[in-house]
Amino acid sequence: MQWLTGFKDFGSSKGADVLEDNIKKFVGESKFPVLLHPEKATTNGAGLLKFMSFPFSLGKVQPVALQATRWPMTMAVTTLTSNIYQDFLWSLFVPYTIYKVKLLPEEECREGESVEEFAERVRKNIADSLGVPLTEFTWSDKQELVKRLEEEEKARRQEEQRKAMQKSTESLPSNRSVSDPELQRMVQQVQDVLPDIPAPAILKDLEKTREVDQTITNILEGKVLSETTEQSKSNLMDIRKKINLDIAPSQQKYGDTTFHRVASNRMLSLEERKQIMLETARQRYKEKHGLV
Repeated sequence: MQWLTGFKDFGSSKGADVLEDNIKKFVGESKFPVLLHPEKATTNGAGLLKFMSFPFSLGKVQPVALQATRWPMTMAVTTLTSNIYQDFLWSLFVPYTIYKVKLLPEEECREGESVEEFAERVRKNIADSLGVPLTEFTWSDKQELVKRLEEEEKARRQEEQRKAMQKSTESLPSNRSVSDPELQRMVQQVQDVLPDIPAPAILKDLEKTREVDQTITNILEGKVLSETTEQSKSNLMDIRKKINLDIAPSQQKYGDTTFHRVASNRMLSLEERKQIMLETARQRYKEKHGLV
């Protein structure tokens, strides 16, 4: 398998010291070169990361400038969080990927030059060949960036979920309240008196007061949100003008005294009579309990 793929395990799982010792030993004893990536990470091609110094402590090096593009497409060859397997899989679904490999002249550490200076000189030569600037970032900076972006994305999703849950909790009554027959009965009693108030608003106030009279008082005092439309208010005012509190609700008169031949018109007259009777009863209830 080693001869087929050109891959050799130098003991990376045993730590950096063991890895470096094994590579140095192999380079000293074998005629085969070792491929090392001094950047230790991929970039978007906008700049060159700082090199690690270990490869340049081995002696003579063969710098290689490598670029991968998918021109004229804008699809990236790699992304900030992708791994080698994901990049390879995506490469199978694109028409082509252009790889540019350029071998630069071999370099050796000069007399009086440190390993770090040697690495920086080779890095500059490769950057000039690629036409990209040098950066002060390292592969560890990239790892920190990926980690920070993942944490920010996680925090953003958690905040969105928290706001959604809070909004849902505030706008909807609890399941216990919806299934409570006593509360439903009280809601109906309030709506019999104040039909224009939405049931969810009444239920929300009843959960606090547990009293029909107190909830009605709160509604009349404007303490409970009402979504009554202007049309409903107008219709209610017209009906209230027709009420005579000196007689019983059943004896109230409604405007239309003609028996219409059209059924729809007869239904409108019936609905008007029902509304007058209900409104009369509501007005008597309010007067009895001092709510007006």
